Amino acid sequence: MYEEAEKNAKAVGESSRARRFNRGLKTIKDLIKQANAGRPVSNDDIPPEVSTGPRKPISNDATVPPSQPGPIRPAPPIPAELDPSIEPPPEETPEATPPPQVDIQLVNMLTERKNQYKIAALKAKKSGDSATAISYIKIAKQFETVITAAHNGQPVDLSRMPEPPPDSPRKVEENKIQTDSVPEIPVPEGDVPEETLIVASSVAEALEQRLEVYKKQEESAKEQSNSSKARRMGRIVKQYEQAIKAHKAGKPILVDELPTPPGYGPIPVQGAETAKPAPARAIPSQPQKPMTPPKSQPSTSQTTRITGNHAPNSRAEKQMVILLAKQKQFKEAALNAKRKGEIEQAKEFLRTAKGFDPLIEAASCGLPVDLSTLPVSPSAKSQLDNEYDIVMAEECTENDNSDIDVITRLENQLTKQLKMCLSTRDHHKALGDVAGTNRFERLALNVTKDLDLVRLAHRTPGAGVPKFHYEIKDFAVVKSFTELGDNDLELTIVRGISYTCNNPKDIDTYVKFEFPFPQEEPFSQRTSTVKDTNSPEYNATFTIPIQRTARSCQRVFKRHSVKFEVYSK
Repeated sequence: MYEEAEKNAKAVGESSRARRFNRGLKTIKDLIKQANAGRPVSNDDIPPEVSTGPRKPISNDATVPPSQPGPIRPAPPIPAELDPSIEPPPEETPEATPPPQVDIQLVNMLTERKNQYKIAALKAKKSGDSATAISYIKIAKQFETVITAAHNGQPVDLSRMPEPPPDSPRKVEENKIQTDSVPEIPVPEGDVPEETLIVASSVAEALEQRLEVYKKQEESAKEQSNSSKARRMGRIVKQYEQAIKAHKAGKPILVDELPTPPGYGPIPVQGAETAKPAPARAIPSQPQKPMTPPKSQPSTSQTTRITGNHAPNSRAEKQMVILLAKQKQFKEAALNAKRKGEIEQAKEFLRTAKGFDPLIEAASCGLPVDLSTLPVSPSAKSQLDNEYDIVMAEECTENDNSDIDVITRLENQLTKQLKMCLSTRDHHKALGDVAGTNRFERLALNVTKDLDLVRLAHRTPGAGVPKFHYEIKDFAVVKSFTELGDNDLELTIVRGISYTCNNPKDIDTYVKFEFPFPQEEPFSQRTSTVKDTNSPEYNATFTIPIQRTARSCQRVFKRHSVKFEVYSK
């Protein structure tokens, strides 16, 4: 209509009408696009109908030539004779139309169907199905257009209306109304069938039954591409496989941590009561409710359980447990030492506890950890230090001439080994060698156990000689004086032997020495004076500062010597 009216207006030469018809034509095209897209279109936005007939220009016969003077008062215009073939334009005054008849039942049904699709779209979005949610939203938008048309009294074709979405709440409500409306018929108790649970005769059979059930659920989840459920069922399958393995090995099973599938009775463990399912009876006052699967585990176990694989079965998990227990022992020892006022000892225990962090991190990543290098626990260490005394080598020498039995010789040898292990442990500790300290500390503990056994046999008459064997072990030990720094040199003047003098019993002597470094001002010092002897015992120790890395100091040790002078009074 507007296209034909625009064409006729252009043919007559009325550009303003042609432009007006063109604007109305554009508005109609935009509204058609909105309707095709499923968006609502208001009737107020639709342009009114126009006349499509051609319009001829109005002719005026009483034209005044320009040469004649015009009248003082212009004459009224002569009405033009209109062509009867041209239809007059419709009047724009709105006609009184009767109000549209609205079908309230139809509008309510459409609104309910639209709400069903909106709820279904929300559920699909929560479940992760975005494509289905978008399709439901588009259908709901189409329902809005149809509802607007129904409000305006336009006819609505219900044959093309989509069906309700699956699992809509309307179906649930209808089913509920139907079940509530069905009258309950009392049934005799003897005719009610009892719901029986699948009960196994042994623990192994129950575990196998449940394993098969969860394996089938895992396979069905994989076929349905439900990766979340497949992983969950896989963890439960692994948990049951570990339980079957532990049961075959004779180990106890944590039944409370094993999930029970629906329809299965509890696992027949010794000391547990077998649950007998109660028959389902009809209750007249309340509607019947579906039976829930029996739960063999309490609710508290569900909150404390993190995963089915929490039992330390692998080597890395066992190492992790040992490392955490050791670290806890050292932390507790540090707290106890701090309470006693032993701050240095507490710091040492805390440093050792901090040293477990890289080992724990390595064990958590699955890397192997050498447990033989771990430090001995503080309790065992204190027992080792307090129970045994360190004796001198002269006190532990073997006396081959005397008749010493085998047990006494074993005890003496073990005592020597204990002294050597403890002294070497202290030496490595002073050097900062943690691995060497731990190694000799463990050797000292092993020797302590052997020494206890030998002493017990020595005190028990008729016990006999314990079985023993000899082993030869070589250790590379660096002997060093840990009390000195890197740039310190210790010089000790022990004694003088038989000085030649006239009065050997009345002479008083002392020693003065000079160390040739630094060359500008050599270091010199003297001992104290020893009186009335020509064989004095000085036992004087001096610490001389040097520069180990300096070349001049290195040349001193190669080319020069220390100068000693003995003075008498």
